[in-house]
Amino acid sequence: MWVLRNSYRSLAIAKNFKPNSKFCCVSYSGFNSKRNDLGQTTILCQDGVNIRELPLIVRKVRDVVLVCSNSGDCENDFVVKFQGSNYRNCNGSTGENGEDKNKINEKESKEIMEGLGRCPSIKSLLTLLETIPACEVTSEVALCALDKFIQFENNKSFRNLITGDTKDFNLSESGEENFTRTAVFNQLVDVIVEGSDSAPVLGCLKILGKETFRANVLSYRNRLCSEILVRATEGHLTIDEVCLAVKTFSDFFQNEPTSEKGVIEPDNLWIGISSRQSDINAVNVVNVFSILPLLKKSRKAVLSILEKRMASIWWELRPSSPSLILEYLIKAGLTSKPIVATITRWAHRNAKALQDAALINILDSLLKLDHVDSQIIGALENLSARGSWSALPPLAAMAARFCAYFRVRSPRTLSAIADVSILHGNELPPGMVRDLIWGLAFLNWEPSEGIWKVLDEVLDERFAQFAPEDILDILLSCIMLGRPPLNTSRRVYTPSYLDRALISSHSGRVETIKSKLRLVDAALSVEWPLKWNDGRPVLSRLEAVSIWQDGRVRRVARRVAEVLDADLNQKYEVDTKVIPGRPLPIGELHMVDVVIRSGKRVWPLNRSEQTLALLVNLPEHYCRDSTVLIGPQMLRIRHLRLVGYHVATLDYGTLSRLWVHPTAFLEYVNNRIRKAFDPLPSTSNLFT
Repeated sequence: MWVLRNSYRSLAIAKNFKPNSKFCCVSYSGFNSKRNDLGQTTILCQDGVNIRELPLIVRKVRDVVLVCSNSGDCENDFVVKFQGSNYRNCNGSTGENGEDKNKINEKESKEIMEGLGRCPSIKSLLTLLETIPACEVTSEVALCALDKFIQFENNKSFRNLITGDTKDFNLSESGEENFTRTAVFNQLVDVIVEGSDSAPVLGCLKILGKETFRANVLSYRNRLCSEILVRATEGHLTIDEVCLAVKTFSDFFQNEPTSEKGVIEPDNLWIGISSRQSDINAVNVVNVFSILPLLKKSRKAVLSILEKRMASIWWELRPSSPSLILEYLIKAGLTSKPIVATITRWAHRNAKALQDAALINILDSLLKLDHVDSQIIGALENLSARGSWSALPPLAAMAARFCAYFRVRSPRTLSAIADVSILHGNELPPGMVRDLIWGLAFLNWEPSEGIWKVLDEVLDERFAQFAPEDILDILLSCIMLGRPPLNTSRRVYTPSYLDRALISSHSGRVETIKSKLRLVDAALSVEWPLKWNDGRPVLSRLEAVSIWQDGRVRRVARRVAEVLDADLNQKYEVDTKVIPGRPLPIGELHMVDVVIRSGKRVWPLNRSEQTLALLVNLPEHYCRDSTVLIGPQMLRIRHLRLVGYHVATLDYGTLSRLWVHPTAFLEYVNNRIRKAFDPLPSTSNLFT
């Protein structure tokens, strides 16, 4: 990243440049602060191909405008004298010799602060301050005195509110602030601001946030904020101090009117991070990430700095740091592939050091960021291979949810998930039971027989504890795996439970629950007609005018229909977007993309006429990096075969590649037709 170096040379002509001039790329505006030597400008900052407009602090000396040095190096700092006055030199002190006149040893300062802590009242505090020599009142002592002063005022104000005395003890009869108080506050703030240490300045700013008397607190606050801005811009604040300043500024910024927000805008402090970016390490990097949600204009600039630093320090991160970093990225509404990839790489190499909660938080954050890669998959496989999940059911449930969302069909991981379901199924909360069984079914993984006994016991004993939608997801999972719990299904399709499911659900989920109810009902009617209402669905069939279809599927299906219509004999007819009749439900899952039939009717099917269904499978219909279809797609194929269809599957990626080659396109479709699945239980095959 580069910033306009030595830009004070071009800004020296600021008094002569016109606002509509195209020569200068900065615009100057003063703060609403009593300190008239500070102002704000914007600069263009380039980082690779990214060009950002960022705020910058400007100091003004009469007709000369200075851009504060941001290098943090003494050799790049400069001093401008005007009529005998000078600004702060590179060590942060004032005066010609650069020495702090209030410097005393730590022992004496500690004794003074202990004496201030023993003061029982404001009067005794003022009396003690009068006896202390001015040279012994350091910034730390002044901060302690100011904290004690405000503490006494707040206690007395609180007591007045309880007794009903609303008169502010800090106000005189004329309604103006007590003169003594103002003088003491001004002197204490002067000592803190003029000190070379920045920690008391930040501490004083936090203490003023507790101030109950608001008449002059804005002037004190703005003065301290201006001092912090200057020190941050000059590179005199550490990384932790800049982060603390950003958080303090943000607290003020949210509660102030627009007219007072210039000097306390957190984005003005981004240059403090940039000037000290080499100081970002594995210890304080989380603190820097924590300020990202508080920034707006400079958020991406700070993120760019962090991306570069993470590449150098990632192997030194603490076990708790990765989950916190991802959490702050989510709060800031940011996504960074370099940072997320670095964290997954760290998790892969340090899986043993991660605690349960930390890894769960990492997986949850990756779900929210919609990120998966081979590193995090490898970390899960390594943990499952060592058998460490047997005692970690929450981690297994999160891994099942993670794998189902990203369609990660890892045999070692899924085997470990199945083992956890068998060992701890009776002890797990209902939500975890749902995540475990859904992950196995969605990824089309057949578990061992022991899981069905555990699942039957859990559903029988704790049926009322499950949320209605979780019960439906478990039933769908069992149906996809071919082992439906019929007793539990009968308990679902009762008037009392249906009312509970629809009334207690969130308004936005009612339609989803209805569609799942119809899907479970239809699946049981098709696959187990002798055990489920004589093969007739319990619920009425929803009649819909139209059903949404993916645009990619619709485009490819039309192309397939055109090619087959030109190739087949006249006795065959080709249709697209065919909706089967009862008992299958109306929905996207059971809609047939292309149908080849020899009869005149689409429904009901005549098995002697042998109808072929062509299904276009999108990339998201397969498990990740494999040719195995996910559970819902396998259920779709099975149901269509049960009602009499011959079913052939077509890969969308292959059809897209062969789009411009008609001969190869037709040959691929015919090859898939020859490998079509026969209806169940029929074994006849027309296309040979």
